[in-house]
Amino acid sequence: MSKVSTPPFTKEEMASELREILMVQASQIAHLGMKEAAWAYLGFECDLGPVTQPTRDEVEKIDLQRFAAWQYLSTAYDYGFQVGLCWGYGESENHDIVALAEGITPAACYGDRSPYLEANSKCRHVVDLAIGRWSLEVGDGRALTVRQLALLAGMSEAAVRNSLSAEKIRTPVNPDEALRWLMARKGFIPTRTEENQQAFWVAHTRSFLSAARFGSGLQAILADLKLTPQAAAKKAGVKTEVMHALIAERHASADIESFLKIGAALNLDAPYFAGQAVEVALRRNG
Repeated sequence: MSKVSTPPFTKEEMASELREILMVQASQIAHLGMKEAAWAYLGFECDLGPVTQPTRDEVEKIDLQRFAAWQYLSTAYDYGFQVGLCWGYGESENHDIVALAEGITPAACYGDRSPYLEANSKCRHVVDLAIGRWSLEVGDGRALTVRQLALLAGMSEAAVRNSLSAEKIRTPVNPDEALRWLMARKGFIPTRTEENQQAFWVAHTRSFLSAARFGSGLQAILADLKLTPQAAAKKAGVKTEVMHALIAERHASADIESFLKIGAALNLDAPYFAGQAVEVALRRNG
C-alpha cells in the first residue's frame, strides 16, 4: 500500500505567502519603473512608495488566478508532496519553478524582506521539494542537496548530514544513491509513477471524448496506443464492427456492455467512455 502524504502546510497557506512575494515585486516595479505598471501587474491601485507599507487587506486582495506563478506552484505542491493532481508536473513546470527560484525579488522598496528568503518559506519549501523530486526521478545526473534530501525525507538538515556522514555518503548526492538512501527513510513518500501515469492518461483521454468529437477522439486515442480498430476490438473482446461504428459515430446506444469493455481495454475512464458513446448515439437519433 502506498504511503499517504500529509503536507506540513496547506496550499492556501502557500497562496497567502505568494501574495506577499508578489507585492514585494510590485513595489520594485513601481520604484524602478512606474506605479501604473505596478498597478497593472497587481490588478488594482495601491500606494507602493518607499515609505509606505501595503496593508494586509491590500495584500490579500491580489487575485492569484491572474498569475502564472500560482499555476505552476500549485502543480509543484501536488507533485512535491504527492497529493492532488500530482501527475501534472513535467519538464516545462520544472523549468518554470527553477526560473521562479532564480528570479525572486529579495526585498520591497519599503524595506521588507521577501518571505521567500525566510527559513520557513512555504513557497521555497515547495520549490526545493519539487526540484529535488524531479532530479531524483528524471535520471539526468543532477545531484541532490542536503536540503532537498531533508525535505523529501521529512527530516531536519542536521539529521540528514549525520546520516549521510555515518553512511560515508558524500554531498551533493547523485540520484541513484539518493534514492537508495531515501527508500530507507520512514518519512519518504516515493513518487507514485504508475498511478500518476494512469491518472494523466485518464484525464488526457477524457478531453478527447467529448460528444462533439467522440469519433475523432477515439481515433486519436488508438493512434496514441498504436492500435488498429481490429486490434483494439480483439483486446476488448468485442466485434471489430463495434469499433468501426464507434469511430464513425454510427453505433447503437444500447450496447453499453461493449462500450465498458472497450473503455477498460484502453485504460480509459470506462463509465465516462460508455456515457459519451451513449450520448453521441442519442443525439444522432434524437
